[in-house]
Amino acid sequence: MKNISMIIRLKHYRMSFFYKLILIIFYSFIILILSLICHIAPAYALKYYLIKSQLKYHRNKTCLNFNESKQKNATHHVIQYSYNTNNQNYINFTRCTKKYIYDVLYNFENSSITKKKDDQFFDTQQYLNRTFLKKKILIKKNSNFFKTAYQFGLNPCDIKNIIDAMSGKINWKKLHVGSSLSLIFLNDINKQNNVKDEKTKNLLLGIKLNNAKKTYYAIHALNGYFYDENGLNRETIFVNYDFLKKYRISSPFNLHRLHPITHKITRHLGIDVAMPQGTPVLAANNGKIVKSSFDNISGWHITLKSKHKYMTRYMHLKKILVKLGDIVKIGQKIALSGNTGRTTGPHLHYEVWIDNHAVNPENSRFTFSNKLTEKEKITYLNHAKKILQLLK
Repeated sequence: MKNISMIIRLKHYRMSFFYKLILIIFYSFIILILSLICHIAPAYALKYYLIKSQLKYHRNKTCLNFNESKQKNATHHVIQYSYNTNNQNYINFTRCTKKYIYDVLYNFENSSITKKKDDQFFDTQQYLNRTFLKKKILIKKNSNFFKTAYQFGLNPCDIKNIIDAMSGKINWKKLHVGSSLSLIFLNDINKQNNVKDEKTKNLLLGIKLNNAKKTYYAIHALNGYFYDENGLNRETIFVNYDFLKKYRISSPFNLHRLHPITHKITRHLGIDVAMPQGTPVLAANNGKIVKSSFDNISGWHITLKSKHKYMTRYMHLKKILVKLGDIVKIGQKIALSGNTGRTTGPHLHYEVWIDNHAVNPENSRFTFSNKLTEKEKITYLNHAKKILQLLK
């Protein structure tokens, strides 16, 4: 009996020992995997975004051959790649809709990349002459801007960017004969690498327009807006208000309105348009649906935000025909009018907001400016000088 008891105890001891050994190996393996992920993932993520994002510098075929490593006692990863310049440059790429600037410090084969916080405008020293696409368009008799632009090889995306950059300063349909347009683009990276993608487009850097003895400039900055040679920006936007004009405005835009239900003086930040329930509501601008919900006051309502600093709101809806996150075009049916929320009758409450301020929706044309701080303006003007030299 003693022998049997000893054998059982010995087997139990062996089983517990092997069980513990397996657990130790398993947890060691997990720790090893996690350490490898923490070590390698940042470099691979950076590689992915450098390759997939729209880089603001010229890269040749060898630039696609990245080799990641991490220096000892270093807090940043090192990307090895070939780039034929000895000057200090900047790489700009977008990650998760947030823009980051990284310094590229050349040290023979290794280039350490660290975040640059103090400069919000890209530096043009990174652009080599061969990366530019320079075009000059001359408006001739019996022609117009659109026809001439196509003849000079500009695609629809390029033309749209030119129109947006000048933003209401010019009537493109009425350019004078003899007007000239100088353009600076950064060649599309996919085109440089023989990648076919219909959605890609050249990066517009600068415009110089001579029309009727006047000269207009538009120079691109990293914040997405275009400024003139003095760092000023006055942008004009158009909102399609036509589909509402055939209906009666029951309550206009008024910052001191006597509310018909609460009988208190409150701000009415939009207009009430009387219309039967179920009337199609059309999008007044291009943009993205950023809000689609219900509350006891606004009823069913949606917010349509443009890529610029303005948005339109539609309230008291009967039915919403779009989803949150949808990209819609101007004139698209997005909802049916109704009588939901706090109302005195069927109508559409319609608002227009520019730069977080409500404006009178009865106007279809709005002008606003994107001002630079003193520091941003100094940086921008240094950048603009280089673009202006190229536009001569």
